[in-house]
Amino acid sequence: MTVGLEKRVLEYDAWYQTPRGQWIGQSEFKLLKAMLRLERDASLIDIGCGTGYFTRLMANETHGELVGIDPDEESLSFDRAHAVRGERYENARGEALPFPDRSFDYSISVAALCFIPGDAVVAREPIMARTGTLRRRRLLALFDGLPLKNLQLRSVIVLPGGGSVARSVERLWPARWLYGAFLCVSGEVVGTAEDQRA
Repeated sequence: MTVGLEKRVLEYDAWYQTPRGQWIGQSEFKLLKAMLRLERDASLIDIGCGTGYFTRLMANETHGELVGIDPDEESLSFDRAHAVRGERYENARGEALPFPDRSFDYSISVAALCFIPGDAVVAREPIMARTGTLRRRRLLALFDGLPLKNLQLRSVIVLPGGGSVARSVERLWPARWLYGAFLCVSGEVVGTAEDQRA
């Protein structure tokens, strides 16, 4: 089913099958899952799903509707051929979602920021500051003015080499110390039905 797919798509997804890729991918997913606290029947959209690695992992966590969107048709062809439980993959951009507001219980976007070209991501480089306090301030500034509450930041992959020392350090390193290569931000949309009941 993957015959004819661009080499870059196959290589990108194959990286997650290498020992280092498996460790990094699973470490990132473990943090993402812990921060999401995904309910079993919840619906979820993965914005900028790429080859669907995290979308497929999420498919094993929820029985609700699951949609991955990406503007790259080659990646979407791969996604559709490797769906694990009937999740949908649609061609769309994060800046113009083809769904009404609040169509999903949860939304994720993993590493999509890295693939937005040019000046659209002026904040990408400052976030990479190596001090945890500075990283926290710069990252939170990206969310200024958005209707969000309870923002939390965590990180993993402190030593990205993936060897035994890196894995040992990762087990002991507190995720709230924002020195890891993978930064994860979670928050709740203000004005949800739960807010209105409170």
